[in-house]
Amino acid sequence: MGVRIMGYCGQFGKSELKVVGQQLDEAECLVSGYYCIPPREWPRYPYEVKTMAELHAGEIVTDALAMVSKYEYSLTTERNPHHLLERYGICLQDHNILGVASRSQDRISLESLMLYILTHELVHIIRFSNAPPTYFATPPERKFEECRVHQITQQILRSSLDPAINPVLEVYRDHASGPVIL
Repeated sequence: MGVRIMGYCGQFGKSELKVVGQQLDEAECLVSGYYCIPPREWPRYPYEVKTMAELHAGEIVTDALAMVSKYEYSLTTERNPHHLLERYGICLQDHNILGVASRSQDRISLESLMLYILTHELVHIIRFSNAPPTYFATPPERKFEECRVHQITQQILRSSLDPAINPVLEVYRDHASGPVIL
């Protein structure tokens, strides 16, 4: 739906990037249905998906599968000399994602895991866009926000007709802070 997937090098190869693109489309559809967002409205929520190859040092973490970064920039026009724009980045942690997907005991496919991650991060972006101060929340507020986003993600994905998502939902069912490295 017009989102740029960055990166063709790094830990994800071409096949993993293809999975990211496919699951991003599915996650957008599911999130759109939950929030009643028509496709023409997605430009109100500008974001991009980045893999390890494009991440800055502060965007690489060891304890999460993805994180959302916020980028602000100004657009100067004659009509509006101080117009501030924002864009979000879904920063995929390739190394952590591949580690979780490779553990056969969890029966989690890369496809299902990516759908979970991208749905979770898109919910964050919708919530941050609609209430910008939540991005800069205090630690207790962040914990509450993570818990709420986790609940919404579970609810959205439970409505999915794909039974392959069930192992992911089960593994992350009790994680109040969302998908973390187990």
